[in-house]
Amino acid sequence: MVQPGKLKFRFADDRDRSLIEQFCKDQNFSNNTSLDKMKWEWCLEVGAWTIALHDDKIVSVAGIHPLPEVSEHAYRCLFRGAQLPGYTLGTGRDIFKTGIQLSYLLDLQIGWAIEKNINADLYISTNINDDGGKSQRMNNTIMPLLAKRGIWELDRQMELYNVPQNLWRINVLTYMEERNRSLGNDNYTHQKS
Repeated sequence: MVQPGKLKFRFADDRDRSLIEQFCKDQNFSNNTSLDKMKWEWCLEVGAWTIALHDDKIVSVAGIHPLPEVSEHAYRCLFRGAQLPGYTLGTGRDIFKTGIQLSYLLDLQIGWAIEKNINADLYISTNINDDGGKSQRMNNTIMPLLAKRGIWELDRQMELYNVPQNLWRINVLTYMEERNRSLGNDNYTHQKS
């Protein structure tokens, strides 16, 4: 477990290639075991990657990219999101106090998308296959719980990259209010790095 102050959150670029390659070697998520599988170059070209670093090592990564399959204003957040084991912010039920990706990487991605398109519609996709893994927990537990708080809503089911997905539309204002309340950031604004 690490504290937010010990982590750095920022956008990645091609200069981070060796750090990303090491991340791919350090984890075992099949869609992130290589730069090709995680679609590193493609996402850099059309979108952005956000990373969390601890002692100059990437411990969490997620991309954002346009989602023209939904609309010209749509963006898919937390694309290929993965995190090394042992790097949580704490324990408890408040995902904003424990989750690196939902608290910090998603926040950066929302700012990026809104800067690109003030009318951005933001989505998170979750795999609906019953594989018993983390994606199933995210789809069946975390996303519905946060939907009850109005942070997002299930928009539709669709196939993305030949995988059936639930597509959750983010209610940005509610997300920001809930996140900032949990983290005690009432006057928080997006930071560029």
